[in-house]
Amino acid sequence: TTRTVARGDDVGGMAAAGAAAGRVLIIYVGGTMGMTEDEFGSLRPSKGYLTSVLKAMPELASPGMPDADIVEYDELVDSSDMDASDWASIAKDIERTYFDYDGFVV
Repeated sequence: TTRTVARGDDVGGMAAAGAAAGRVLIIYVGGTMGMTEDEFGSLRPSKGYLTSVLKAMPELASPGMPDADIVEYDELVDSSDMDASDWASIAKDIERTYFDYDGFVV
């Protein structure tokens, strides 16, 4: 299931920078970009990590960049471990917010 971690929280403060290049919803489900090393050196999805990295990137606050909201799934699952029900959940989340955003990143 999807539940909001940083929704309404602009990545890098883009709204404050006055960027008006549209709105993007970033849906983090547990893939490589948000992984960190565990105590054994293996990569694992890490709650909040991708959000913190994106918020710290000054280039995302540059003029012309879209406003972005981040939604992080409660249960982070690597795409190699997903099944049809996971993909259906992602599709439903996009459908539910389709008219609120100009683009989606999963």
